[in-house]
Amino acid sequence: MQAIARVNRVFKDKEGGLVVDYIGIANELKDALKTYTGAGGKGTGTVDTAEALAEMLKRLEPM
Repeated sequence: MQAIARVNRVFKDKEGGLVVDYIGIANELKDALKTYTGAGGKGTGTVDTAEALAEMLKRLEPM
């Protein structure tokens, strides 16, 4: 969603942008937008942040 927001951000003479669906993600994006707008600004992330941080730190450890 941020990619679309950034592409469509207006600036000086720029009226808008174009998002090209290179890898067939349009349907998934539509579903994500429905979830995002339907939540009305409330809800939780799909992944627990503490869990995600622990996994990231584990993968960053030297081998």
